[in-house]
Amino acid sequence: MLAARSAFPDLVTTIDEIVAEGDRPAVRWHSSGRHENSFLGVPPTKRSVQVDGAAFARFEDGLVAEEYVTWDPRTLLAALGIISVGEHR
Repeated sequence: MLAARSAFPDLVTTIDEIVAEGDRPAVRWHSSGRHENSFLGVPPTKRSVQVDGAAFARFEDGLVAEEYVTWDPRTLLAALGIISVGEHR
């Protein structure tokens, strides 16, 4: 998390939707920011990026007992110009 915050200092995460049943919430979110500093060895591109994801949790005694987060890192890599997604060769 610190590496992402350093690389994307204006990073903002927005919760788009929350659905819950009992002790199990699901959250759909998106994050956006500008790539200002090195990230995982990638020099700053100054590009704006947005990634979408979801998180699923289970609470026990008022605390998070399990959490699963999913998002597609290819979206970030494509936005930074590192890979091309869906390009035919």
